[in-house]
Amino acid sequence: MDFCQVPRSREEIVEHFGICSKYVRKYIEPLIADGSIIMTIPERPSSIEQRFVAADADAVVISEATVAGFCSEPRSRQDIAERFGLSTENARGYIKQLVKAGKLKMTIPLNPPCKQQRFVDSAVEISEFSEDALLEYCKTPRSKEEIYQHFGVSTKGAVSNFINPLLDNGKLKRTIPEYPRHKWQRFVSA
Repeated sequence: MDFCQVPRSREEIVEHFGICSKYVRKYIEPLIADGSIIMTIPERPSSIEQRFVAADADAVVISEATVAGFCSEPRSRQDIAERFGLSTENARGYIKQLVKAGKLKMTIPLNPPCKQQRFVDSAVEISEFSEDALLEYCKTPRSKEEIYQHFGVSTKGAVSNFINPLLDNGKLKRTIPEYPRHKWQRFVSA
């Protein structure tokens, strides 16, 4: 219990106590069962990111509820990884499962791997950056800057990646078509 005042991996426990790795389970499972030790990722017991911590320690437990609570406002994959002590790659897999289960939603569902992608609790109302949302928002002519602010997208490239295909498909029009880069250019649904 003293050793697990900070989250410890199976490997750390094996090394510290000098026991065979196959016996770790024999010692940990009864402590988990009686509530003395908790898993930091209880929903994924065999995760390589799994850590064990004493129940009375002040540690972050990764559960669907804690991740969803942390994502009460849009968070990046990196934010989630740092908050819960996950590698970026493992955070990607965990977040993907939560999105698939409907616990989290993406702010840019049109492009899941987008660098500006944020994740938010599915109960939170946000302006998702989707084709339908963009076309609805552009019923009134809008500038790129207005689109950035409305959808919380931080780079011009992210918006252009969605505007250009809609322009090509004729679903969106420029208000000044003869000057595509004009400073007063606005975009409106066709």
